[in-house]
Amino acid sequence: MSDVYRVTCLTPVHVGSGQELTRDIDFLSEGANTYILDPERLITAGAGVAGLPEAIARGERVADVLRAKRISLQSLAARDVAGRIEAGKLRLALRAGDGRPMVPGSSLKGALRTLLLVGWAANGRPHEARSREADAAIASGLRGRKPDSKPLDDQLFRSPVLRDPRGDALRTLRVSDAVFHPDQLEVVSSKAVGTSRQTLTAAEVLKAGATASLRLTFDRSALLRPLRFPHALPSWEELAGWSRSHARHLLEGDRQYFAGQPRGEGDRPRARCEQLLAQLAALPKEAAILRLAWGTGWRTMTGDLLTGAEQRQLGMRVGKTRKAILAGHSAGSELTDVLGWIRLDPISANQAGSIFVSPAAPTADRTESVPAQGAEPPLKRSVQIADPFLDRLRTFKPNEYSQLPQLLQQINSRPDREDCLDLLATRLLALYGTDKKQLKALREKFPALAPYLAKP
Repeated sequence: MSDVYRVTCLTPVHVGSGQELTRDIDFLSEGANTYILDPERLITAGAGVAGLPEAIARGERVADVLRAKRISLQSLAARDVAGRIEAGKLRLALRAGDGRPMVPGSSLKGALRTLLLVGWAANGRPHEARSREADAAIASGLRGRKPDSKPLDDQLFRSPVLRDPRGDALRTLRVSDAVFHPDQLEVVSSKAVGTSRQTLTAAEVLKAGATASLRLTFDRSALLRPLRFPHALPSWEELAGWSRSHARHLLEGDRQYFAGQPRGEGDRPRARCEQLLAQLAALPKEAAILRLAWGTGWRTMTGDLLTGAEQRQLGMRVGKTRKAILAGHSAGSELTDVLGWIRLDPISANQAGSIFVSPAAPTADRTESVPAQGAEPPLKRSVQIADPFLDRLRTFKPNEYSQLPQLLQQINSRPDREDCLDLLATRLLALYGTDKKQLKALREKFPALAPYLAKP
């Protein structure tokens, strides 16, 4: 079996970068469109318009200031979106170091781990009767004051020789990032169904039909045999079969949920679930279907193994809401789709080459007039869209420490590698500059950062 796979988005997929844009500051609506501002253009416009920087500094809304100065929003936009986005925030998609949208290997690996969980917990028959061992491990995890997944992890994934993450069976699985063409991104709005709370959110998503390639391998070498993992790794075809059983379980639950919504509110999402069920039935045996990333709910993230009684024991309100995509960008728009479904197909290296995405960073080459007061001629220039990856480095937070290896991997693929390392190190020094022990640990664990962290 090939270790190269094609990933296809069956529905829109959002893997977030952790960054959000704010309405009336970073994106503004005018007429029938929403404009996402280019900070560089905004600064240039501010330099040519008397009072604009001061008004923004006073905390006045960017939208009000620009309109008062009669500055065209379109002239300051990095890009525009059809429709007026009503959500207060716009979630940005995760991008590779060169700006292309991506689904990281960690997200795919997490979805595969959930699949192994539901398969191994039921002796290879996902969502049928749980094994006695799984029952005992779940009961043990529910016995204390707080729920604990460790007994189940130990029972299903961890070597009896090494009962910690170093002995986890998922260390045998390697999944690369899937990197997509920039044109495969779009902006959608979504909301949670089944609640009266305001949940309207806009997000950059990979479009349904977006494709990329990736590498996926299980290490079955003799070097790992002494660990005696609790379960043998399934073949790809067996794992693909588990994926279809698990997907059917999730889709049937969602179909029933949307069918029960009042006034037919869930009709189109229900029909979408039925369409996905039909696609599922027609898949070849080597094709896998997974659900992952934002907006997919607790059932998707955990495998939906707990019985109703076990959920009540935890006091959980599982399955009370579902997130759905709207046909437009207002809270009153019709529900139309669901999030997070992808398909994996083994392919040849030649086939992967045909969907290879060029690493050239996306740019928006526009010749625009930047309005200014007075008789100055319009400024013509080529504008490159702001790089959210650099903003991520500038705003790195202590609770993102575990993401450092992934960030450094992305940095190594960038042409501005040294600048990125310097930017990240500057942020780390700001966070940990007085903690000599922490800085020493960072230098030892991440040698690429060491020269930059050694700065006075």
